[in-house]
Amino acid sequence: GCDCCANVWDVRSGQCVQVFQGHDADVNGVRFYPSGDAFATASDDGTIRLFDLRADREVAVYRKDSVIFGCNAVDFSLSGRLLFGGYSDHVIHVWDVLKEQRVAILYGHENRISSLYTSPDGTAVCTGSWDTTLRDFCSGQVGKVSHVFVLTCPASMLQLITGGADEAVAVVGFKQ
Repeated sequence: GCDCCANVWDVRSGQCVQVFQGHDADVNGVRFYPSGDAFATASDDGTIRLFDLRADREVAVYRKDSVIFGCNAVDFSLSGRLLFGGYSDHVIHVWDVLKEQRVAILYGHENRISSLYTSPDGTAVCTGSWDTTLRDFCSGQVGKVSHVFVLTCPASMLQLITGGADEAVAVVGFKQ
């Protein structure tokens, strides 16, 4: 949130049960680790932070060279070994979770990456951007939409569901 923290809520009671601090700017995105015992946050401070729910603490920080551009979206690979961060400088940084090192940079967008989603079967890394495109970096497919703010997909990975600046929900089909 805008308080630089990530809060964990009990959905039954509506109460905040844990607060994780560490960021120096707004938290823009969050994603659970595949096992569910940790989560990653993306922030305007340019970092991705990994938090352990059981230990109630930060366990890793993934920091790119420049903090001029923040991180807007984050997701894990199917195994949890890779961590993807979508940044305002139009690129995706791929991090090795265990080594805490960047292993790749993915290019292709012409404006900030606002959303990022890896498919449940691990075969696609999809992004939405303010450049009005959706990209699947595994297949190379590109779809044209409004400025994308949020992105998700069903388990079949035949479609992407987006919400954007046009105030509409769009279902975009991708070929397998």
